[in-house]
Amino acid sequence: MCSTSCTNPKRNCKCISVQIVSCFLLCDCYNEITEYADGNLTVHFIDVKQGDCTLLQSDGKNILIDAGGIGKGTYIQYYLKKQGVDKLDLLILTHPDADHIDSADVIITKFDIGEVWMPDYEKDTKTYEEVENALFYKNLSSRQPYVGETFEFGSSILTVLGPVEDSSNANNESIVCRVECAGYSIMLAGDAELDEEKDIVYTGLELDSDILKMSHHGSYTGMQEDFIKAVSPSSAVISVGDNSYGHPHREALQWAKDNGILLYRTDELGDIVCSISVDGIVFNSSPSEIEIIPEETYDFKCEEGTYSWILNTRSKKIHYPSCSGVKTMSEKN
Repeated sequence: MCSTSCTNPKRNCKCISVQIVSCFLLCDCYNEITEYADGNLTVHFIDVKQGDCTLLQSDGKNILIDAGGIGKGTYIQYYLKKQGVDKLDLLILTHPDADHIDSADVIITKFDIGEVWMPDYEKDTKTYEEVENALFYKNLSSRQPYVGETFEFGSSILTVLGPVEDSSNANNESIVCRVECAGYSIMLAGDAELDEEKDIVYTGLELDSDILKMSHHGSYTGMQEDFIKAVSPSSAVISVGDNSYGHPHREALQWAKDNGILLYRTDELGDIVCSISVDGIVFNSSPSEIEIIPEETYDFKCEEGTYSWILNTRSKKIHYPSCSGVKTMSEKN
């Protein structure tokens, strides 16, 4: 069984249905896509563990968004080759964090590339330097696209939504894109956090999308209320692996469960592929089960009764669940 998320633009409504389709088997190392070759747009959420890497293919044109995952360069290269990719018409590195660009130097070196988009945000890291060196080696330059800029590839069109404003936070410099094909759309949010998502809402650009690639690996920092409401997806994808940050956060999982969102996680499903055409949106697997893990609390019995507290594992301080400090607590704690 494969899940299908459908939007009928003429009726301006959303529905969820299930179709029996011929799905390919997932394997440990890569998925060779053949069943989805006839789709107008095929989107590959490549499993690079704790990182991001998304391949968009439309009528022989290819866009790669991020090349993250620590030490995943060979894996990504092999995956792209199995999908018949010889040239990337556009490479987008959403922002310079290692989990989004660690393997970019390999991809830049091994593939012909038409254009490279990166935000005007530099990092003094070896990973960033390796990307810059690879661009120099291939005689390529990068630029930051402007909000509202479009890039047509095959029968699909990509629109840039952010970053809107400069920020000292690399995540809020993420290049955020919305891709449309055959009357359907997908939002690719990078690691955009609350401030950037709010700025994007204020642009007034079209945000409504059938699929949301959730920001920041399912972090609560990418759950800006107005942005999520404006996107209003029926399906969501989280690119995530084993990590010490608690990704995906319970806020993201609770939102998906409460709103009947079909959720697809790379840490549970491996490489996730969906095909978009006039017939709808078809994923290569059934959605993940949404399991909400209760917050870690500690109960103390006193004469007055029983109370729940939340422990900051770094400071060893305990807080009331309603304490404002809980909302600002570091993800690692």
